[in-house]
Amino acid sequence: MFSPVNTEGSTIVPVVYLYDIVFGGKGITERDAGAGAAVGVVLTLIIIAIYSIMNLTLKDSDLEY
Repeated sequence: MFSPVNTEGSTIVPVVYLYDIVFGGKGITERDAGAGAAVGVVLTLIIIAIYSIMNLTLKDSDLEY
């Protein structure tokens, strides 16, 4: 997140990688909407899995009405 304007491969987060694939970015000259969609689906599945695990572990029945 704190890297200079030309991002290195080790500092790119998944959302920036998705943007670079779909719209083209530094170092990526070809645009590939299918690969971008696949990255988006995988990212969504990871978020859903983390949400489900956190919801099951931190659920407190006394606080929910």
